Amino acid sequence: MGCALPLATGAALGSGRPTLCFVGDAGLEMVLGELATLRD
Repeated sequence: MGCALPLATGAALGSGRPTLCFVGDAGLEMVLGELATLRD
């Protein structure tokens, strides 16, 4: 739990292709700070 967004981010950056990420509410809450980092 909490690893979907970081793994999808790495996959998207590594492949350069659009990436789909399925994440639950608790998993998203664990990595909300990363969304600000991704935006920058």
